[in-house]
Amino acid sequence: MSDRLFLYLTDNPAVPLWWHLGQQPLSGDWAALGQWLSQHPEARARPCTVLLPPTLATQLLVAIPGTQRDKALQALPFALEEWAMDDPERLRIALGERPAAPGRWPVVLMDAERAAEIERHLAAITLRPQAMIAVAAALPPPEAQAWRAFALPHSLHYCVLTSALESFAFSPAAGEPPQRALTALAATSEPAPTAIDGALSAGDDPTESARTTTQAEAPWPKIWQDTLSTRTPPSLVAPQGAASVQHWRRRWAQVAGVGLVLAGLNLLLSGLHTWQANREIQALNQQITANFHAALPQVTRLVNARVQLQQALDAQNSPQDTGFLGLLAQFSRAFSAAQAADASLTITALRYEHGALTLDLTATQYSSLDSLQRHLKAQDGLRIETRDAGIVNGIAKMQLQLTAAA
Repeated sequence: MSDRLFLYLTDNPAVPLWWHLGQQPLSGDWAALGQWLSQHPEARARPCTVLLPPTLATQLLVAIPGTQRDKALQALPFALEEWAMDDPERLRIALGERPAAPGRWPVVLMDAERAAEIERHLAAITLRPQAMIAVAAALPPPEAQAWRAFALPHSLHYCVLTSALESFAFSPAAGEPPQRALTALAATSEPAPTAIDGALSAGDDPTESARTTTQAEAPWPKIWQDTLSTRTPPSLVAPQGAASVQHWRRRWAQVAGVGLVLAGLNLLLSGLHTWQANREIQALNQQITANFHAALPQVTRLVNARVQLQQALDAQNSPQDTGFLGLLAQFSRAFSAAQAADASLTITALRYEHGALTLDLTATQYSSLDSLQRHLKAQDGLRIETRDAGIVNGIAKMQLQLTAAA
């Protein structure tokens, strides 16, 4: 048996903690754990792993293109928006060291305030964990396309693994057999599992004292130790060397700042031409941002326009080519010139389907829309079709469809 200290935070208010270190497992609250540590000071020197129940920590696979972790971290907030997580700042997030499959990264999520509360409890008893992971990551995974359910010590919920890196908390309704409830849930899943294994039976009830005793007697530390010996799951605690790494990062940031200042002085000396070029780049970036939000108004954060637009196209489950960005760039050049003459010129909608870019435009002067149309027709390799035009309630409106010329 390993000399690692396992500390499992249950989802049961009556028995919030369950811990084990080479002897019979113990349970209680934070005060009981602190008293036990004072009686066993050698335990503080042992590696400590905090295991979080599925009701506290969620492990899942997130679609992020690429294999470089630093770029995956930058794209992670946008990727989480697809899971209806509009405020990732309220989450404690841990990203895996490498993708589990091409474009699929393991991620663990936890409420940031709850994580900070646990850290305050640990600091009060002067116990620093080596890792804080989802308990699902320390359980043997199911077979491919199957589910596996676990009834953990003193837990009020089952931990259900749908794969080696995905899980959820499950609790049947009062009086409903867990096996039947989980089977019904699996039948509605897409895709449905081929099998469900685990310690579930028609009479199982996580609140029964007899079952709690059986849980406590199960060899959970050995199960966790054997599983963690073959994998290193994402941890919600920074590694021991993180402070030193951050120190050197700050040093390099200072050096980089000095370098940027010197580079800026050199750029100023390069003359008016460089200044004008920078202004044009800034205007183009602003236009790209405006067009991006017009095309995807539901996305609130712009991380990487090219990547995010391509992901949005891929999400439509239809073959898309790269013609969208080309059409958008040609439109942006003409739109910038027309908007400089009339600031009221606005994009109200933007769609790209089947190789055609459709834009709804408004302005206070119809002549502004007509001028934009002429600028677009003057560009080579672009075919323009006016789908609708007119003045409604004193507002000039026009719908244009842009396609690449054959």
